[in-house]
Amino acid sequence: EATSITIKGAGTGDAEHEYAAYQIITGELTEKDGKQVLSNMAWGTGVDSDALIAALTATASALGITMPAETTVENIADALGAINGDAAKVEKLAKIFNETGILKGTPAEIEPDGSNYKATLPADGWYFIKDNLTPADGNAVSANLLQVIGDVTVNPKYSLPSLEKKILEGEDEKDANTASIGDTVTYKLTTKVPVMTGYDKYFFNISDTLFKGLTYVPDSVKVTVGGTEITADADNDPQTVEEGMHYYATDAADSDGTSIKFVFQNFVNEFKGAEGQEIVVTYDAVLNNDAVIDGAGNPNTASLTYSNNPNSEGEGEPGKPDEPGSTTPTGKTPDETVKTFTTEIVIDKIDKDTKDKLDGIKFRLTGTGLQSVLTEKGLYVKDDSVTGENAYYLLKDGSFTNDAPTGDADHDKDYESTTQKYAFTTASSVSENAVYVDTEGVTADGGQLKFSGLNAGTYTITEIETLEGYNLLTSPITVTIGEGTIAADLSKCTFTYEPDDMMDGNIITIENSQGSTLPSTGGIGTKLFYMIGGMLVVGSGVLLVTKKRMSKIEK
Repeated sequence: EATSITIKGAGTGDAEHEYAAYQIITGELTEKDGKQVLSNMAWGTGVDSDALIAALTATASALGITMPAETTVENIADALGAINGDAAKVEKLAKIFNETGILKGTPAEIEPDGSNYKATLPADGWYFIKDNLTPADGNAVSANLLQVIGDVTVNPKYSLPSLEKKILEGEDEKDANTASIGDTVTYKLTTKVPVMTGYDKYFFNISDTLFKGLTYVPDSVKVTVGGTEITADADNDPQTVEEGMHYYATDAADSDGTSIKFVFQNFVNEFKGAEGQEIVVTYDAVLNNDAVIDGAGNPNTASLTYSNNPNSEGEGEPGKPDEPGSTTPTGKTPDETVKTFTTEIVIDKIDKDTKDKLDGIKFRLTGTGLQSVLTEKGLYVKDDSVTGENAYYLLKDGSFTNDAPTGDADHDKDYESTTQKYAFTTASSVSENAVYVDTEGVTADGGQLKFSGLNAGTYTITEIETLEGYNLLTSPITVTIGEGTIAADLSKCTFTYEPDDMMDGNIITIENSQGSTLPSTGGIGTKLFYMIGGMLVVGSGVLLVTKKRMSKIEK
C-alpha cells in the first residue's frame, strides 16, 4: 500500500533541501492493541542487509541492543525496537545507516511542495530520510531520520544560530555611539546555544573585526551563558580542554585592524543541556589615533561560525580541535557592519600680501559637534501582515523559521509564539550625539593645520600665537559643518562647510598681515619728539612763573 511523507518547510534564510527516502524494511502496516505494527516484513530496496547487520554487530554495545543469533529481518527489527524513544541512540543508529556501503539503490525523492516537502512512497515500512543538501553559509543540513511510515509528517532537525552586536553605554544597548580618542568602547555580542540534534562534534566560534582606529583590551573579556559567567580555558590554550563550559580568545593585529575570535570548547558535550540559553560576550576597545577621517569611514563587523551538517563528523584544525578545518562544513551568520564617519577642518595659513605659507602659528578650536554613526544589519521585525514563505516565527532557541505553526501541540512546542509573525529585512540607522571639542595646534608642513575627528556642528577658530612681525587675528572665525549625507551603498559620507566665501570644501584659508613699522632714529619722528619735549619744558616754566606771580599778589 502506498504511503505519504511530509517534511515541514525550510528554516530561516535556508536553501532548498534535497531530501531522499531509502527503503530499509517493507511490510504491511496493521493495528494491534491500539498500536500500528509492521508485519510480513522484508528487506527494502534501499539497504544492503549484510552490510547493515555487520555494522549493527560492531556497534551493538554502543547502541545498547542485543544482536539475535538468527539475523532475520524480523529479529533485527525486534532488536532495534529496544531503542525506540531513546533519542541519543536513535541518532547513533541514523549515523550507522549513513555509513558508506549500507544504503544502496535509487532513493525516492521528496520534492518541495509549497513551504513543505512531500512524497508518495511505494509501500509502508521503515525508511531512512537523508538530506543531501550541500551545506553553505546561511543554511544547515537536517539530521538524517529513521521513520516507520504510515502517512506521517515529520519536522526537520536542524538549527540556525543568530548573532547580535551592540555597544554598551551604562545600562543602554546601542547600535552605534560616539567617542573621543582615548575613550573606552564596550561591545556586547549576543547569541544562543543552538539545538544540536545529531551532532557528535559542534563548532561554535564568534569572529569580530575591529577597524584600525580601535585598540583591543584582552583583559576586559567576559562571557556568560544563561546569565552565569564562564571562565577562559587555563592558559588560553586551544589544545587543552577542561571539564565544563569554557572558551578561549585569540587576537591578531595587522595594518587594517584587529581580528578577534572567541572559541567555545567541547561545545556539543558541555553546552548541549543549555539549548536556548543566551551566550553573551563583552569586551572593551580604546579609540586611538588611527581613526579614519572622511573617506569610507571606520567599519566594524562581527559574525558567528557554526556547524551545519550533523551527518558529517567535522575535523578541527591541527592542534585546535574546536576550530573547524578548511574542509569542515560550517555555516556563518550574516555580517553585522557598523560604520563610524567623521571629518576634519583644515586651516591653510598664508601671508596676506605675498601668499607665502606660514608655519608655526598656533590656533585653538572650540565648539560642540555631532558624530554620526551608521549601522546596517539584517534583522527580523514584527509584522502581522506578512504571509506565506515571507512570514517567520521566533523559536525558543532564538532562531527563526518560516514553518508556520499547525495547532498541533507536539509540533508547536518549540515556538516562542504561534501568533506573532516576523518579516526579514535589511535596515540602517544613524545615531548622533553631542561632542564638545577644545583643542590646539600649530601650522606646519606648508602652513597647514588639521583639526580631525569632527562632525556636524559649529566651531570657533581662534589664533592664539603668531609669528614675530605679524598681527594676531582680531576676531575669531566661526565655521559650521553641516550634517553628513551617507551614500546609499555606505561608501562615503558627504559633509557641507560654511562660510562659503572662506572655505573650499573643508579647507579654510586664513590670511595674516604684518604689523606697522616704527620710524627710525634721526628721522622726522625724532624731531617731533624733541619739539614736543621742548614745548613741555616751556609750558612748565609758564606754569612756574604764573604760580610765583600769584604768590606775590596773595602776599
